[in-house]
Amino acid sequence: MRIGARDVFFVEAENAFGTRSAPIFIVPPTTTPKAPTLRVQHQGVRDFLIVTVSASAPLTSTPILYAASGASSFTAAMHQRDLTTATASVPLAVVDERDVELSVEATVGSSPAHAKELIRVVVITPERGGRIESDDGLFSAEFPPSAVYAPLYCWLEKTERGYALFPQDVPLNRGATINVRRADGKPDSLLGLYVSDGGSLRFAATSDDGRVFRTHVARFLGQVVQTVRVR
Repeated sequence: MRIGARDVFFVEAENAFGTRSAPIFIVPPTTTPKAPTLRVQHQGVRDFLIVTVSASAPLTSTPILYAASGASSFTAAMHQRDLTTATASVPLAVVDERDVELSVEATVGSSPAHAKELIRVVVITPERGGRIESDDGLFSAEFPPSAVYAPLYCWLEKTERGYALFPQDVPLNRGATINVRRADGKPDSLLGLYVSDGGSLRFAATSDDGRVFRTHVARFLGQVVQTVRVR
């Protein structure tokens, strides 16, 4: 017996005289399947973004990646690495404005799924330099003219300990000035600024006016952390 789309069972008992009991109807419990999900992640390698998509269930169609920035756009079929992940590379030359919107469409299991991610990219040029600032206004990096050898597609991410500038594998020419607002506003405290400039975190020679730490990175972009200085 079926009611709508669900199976319904009933049970009857019969004694030795052929008398049947009243039926007991049983409706098996069903679980509502979770909607499929996609997650988009990225990392930078030189002038490219390597985009990885992860699905909550097996991918049953080739994921399609769309990258849009202003009037420019880029479309790519992603390479499936295993049942639930796929990758593709996006040339940062598509950057037309500050924002790059990544959009992925795929079929996960038997259902369509969609995911988006927005990345703010600033183009630093040898002729003009440029400036990039965090959304919270606490961090900025200033590039003077001739700071880079060629146009640099730069973006910034907040980390658990501070900030990270990308890409981190492109040599700089004159480098950049890093400005970080102090977390405590006390110029005589033990707080200091640590940066990774092509290596591990190290204490940076820093000027401090009581409000802002300033330092210089000369070789590569990397992490910037404000923490207690180890003496």
